[in-house]
Amino acid sequence: MASKLPTFIARSHLWKWMSVVLALAIVVLLGYGATQIVGAVSPHMTAQDLHLPPQALNAPVTGVLPDNQPLHAALTFKIDPKAMEQAKNKDHRLAENNNLADTLGIKDSDYQRIQQFFQGPGAKLQLSKSRTRMTIDAPAGTLAKILQTRFVVHQLNGETFFTPDPKKMPQLPNDIAEKILAVTGLDNYGAVAQSSLNFNPTTAQKSSQAQASCTYASGAITPAQMAHAYGADSLWQQGFTGKGRTINLVEIGSFDSSDTQTYFDCIGFRGTLETINVHESVMPEMGETALDIEMAAAMAPEITIKNYQSYRTGNGNHTAGAWLDIDDALNRIIDDNTGTAHAGDVVSVSMIGGETYFDQNVRDAINQSMQVLSEGLGLTVYVSSGDCGAYMSGNTNNLEVGFPASSPYAVAVGGTRLYTDSVGNRTNEIAWSGPIVSGQSCNNSWGSTGGLSEVYARPAWQKGWFGVENPTYTNGKRQTPDISAIAINVAFTFNGINGYAGGTSISAPVLAAGMVLVNQKLLSAKVALPVGPQQFYNLNTAQARINSAYYDVVSGDNHYYTTTAGWDFVTGLGVPNLVGLASTMTSPQPNNGRLLQLQSNGYMYLYNGQGWHSWTSIAGNTALANVVANDNYIYAMHKDGTILTYTGGTVNAWRIIGNNTSTIAITADSVGHLYQLRKGGQIWQYGGNGVDNWIELDDNSLTTAIAASGNGQLYQLRSSGQVLKYAGQGLHSWTQVDQNTSNKAIAVGGNNLYVLHTKGDIWQLIGAPGPG
Repeated sequence: MASKLPTFIARSHLWKWMSVVLALAIVVLLGYGATQIVGAVSPHMTAQDLHLPPQALNAPVTGVLPDNQPLHAALTFKIDPKAMEQAKNKDHRLAENNNLADTLGIKDSDYQRIQQFFQGPGAKLQLSKSRTRMTIDAPAGTLAKILQTRFVVHQLNGETFFTPDPKKMPQLPNDIAEKILAVTGLDNYGAVAQSSLNFNPTTAQKSSQAQASCTYASGAITPAQMAHAYGADSLWQQGFTGKGRTINLVEIGSFDSSDTQTYFDCIGFRGTLETINVHESVMPEMGETALDIEMAAAMAPEITIKNYQSYRTGNGNHTAGAWLDIDDALNRIIDDNTGTAHAGDVVSVSMIGGETYFDQNVRDAINQSMQVLSEGLGLTVYVSSGDCGAYMSGNTNNLEVGFPASSPYAVAVGGTRLYTDSVGNRTNEIAWSGPIVSGQSCNNSWGSTGGLSEVYARPAWQKGWFGVENPTYTNGKRQTPDISAIAINVAFTFNGINGYAGGTSISAPVLAAGMVLVNQKLLSAKVALPVGPQQFYNLNTAQARINSAYYDVVSGDNHYYTTTAGWDFVTGLGVPNLVGLASTMTSPQPNNGRLLQLQSNGYMYLYNGQGWHSWTSIAGNTALANVVANDNYIYAMHKDGTILTYTGGTVNAWRIIGNNTSTIAITADSVGHLYQLRKGGQIWQYGGNGVDNWIELDDNSLTTAIAASGNGQLYQLRSSGQVLKYAGQGLHSWTQVDQNTSNKAIAVGGNNLYVLHTKGDIWQLIGAPGPG
């Protein structure tokens, strides 16, 4: 006879058995990956915000994505800023310094946790070599179960796209979610990937005979003319042809090898073309891909061109989903360069979309990929700025720049129209701008895109150059483009036809390949390689102007902004003189360490530092009365009070920035400030951007002299013997540092202030400033 167990013991065992059964039931209900019944809310899970706009999520649902529909998603992991700073400061010429997995990547334990969560039928995970990104290929049904959602199909304005069910957004465990910067590929709504190619075939130029003749339409800029106009051929003659260096092209289509081979034969290309298929899909042929390849070859005759073709069947070419393909290509380039030596190599991207049309996840993912390329690996990324003028969205009521060009890690390359003589000597270069016809879309024909980002703050390095601080438009946001190159009427072979093409798709690879030649010269001179867009702004020196590092573009507009002297929202800093850039970068000499002479006949000379009679003439005008300089600029004052700044390149290449007949003296410090003293004791500081844009600092009639030190400190001397320093807070903001009726003159040397007394004594200000 069975004995009866105490009631409390029986209940205890019963509860244990019920717990086991319940746990098994939950596992069956949940399937794989998830930790909660579909649709329920868990305190340990985080719903993922895909940053889709309300109009997308609220668009009518027309169906459910089939469970067997292949999806390609990606997780972009957050990077520790300190780790990125360490990677940024390494010497990328050494292969061992490019092993990003050691500094930037996620830990093994984190990866194992993520692997475990994403297990499921048909799921394939791939972690990048840098360990900063992971792709997930899986059927829609598998991902839906793992993420506790379903994928639905919407229709909006004639477009069909899919998203996760807005009522059941994807769920991730908290410990995984906190490591993720962006989730991409769970929808295909967003900005369309646009190439910027416009192709115009040459009349009666099809056939192998026409190809063999290497002739192009009248008015087309030939490869030789283009290379000569930017100084590439001069660098070839010095032995810098791109040999041993690589340009990495990001493409979403293929090309006809007979087109590129015809072009190669015509220009005598001796480099290497290598195609990398990022995905296994069969890719359509695109003129864009052929164009990028041919432009790179034209500028660097022995370069290695790596063509990263990224396209997935069923994704649709030039759709929002193509941006994930582009990010895949960027990360394949990261993988291929992780742990390798690749100093001087570059990346070129000719795809573009309206900045605000991107969902934030896609934009964040691509932005970080470019950061890893630029700062993590030392590969500068050149991106077409766009071809719709000031309206990248194609809507003339909406000012918009293009992305990825607006990324602070990209060199945004605008477009110009180049004019040359028969051998390629430049005769003129203006902004590229096409007509806007009412009722017609942009179709990559409105011209060079530039303006203000709505997403990214203006980086600290985007400063200094005349025009960057624009009193009308500057608002603290990233400004584009950074620099420009030819974008219209360029000879090009496509579909067996020798024709000509247009678009900033030309500008990006032309500049990128040209800068490879510059990098080669820097490597030869054992000079540290500059990286990223800041390298162009950092050349805000008098030496860069003397070498004509840039040709300023001062004619044209983009249907809203106009070109100006210096930097502008149409062409950036202008177009490159590759020889001048290379000369400036290989021998940077701040002007405050050099010597200027002004002769009585009005001729001004700059000492080249190479021995006896080593002077360069930069001005010849009998009206010259004074000259001053700092690291950035050379300034001159005429006898009539006119103030000018040297723009570089030739004798008498000067621009007027002050036009007041009361001016009696000028001085400049080493941090970029220019000051003038006017009759009546008025002291003014130049505010940049135009003529007579000056800020008043003082108006004491006793002031007789001004002087500025190397660290930016401004001093004045008054007839009473007072010496004062400017406190930097507006009009009349001065502090007395000395008082002696014997004080006759002041001067600075470096950061030191010196005073000359009437008896000839010279005194140096030391210690705490104050009277006496």
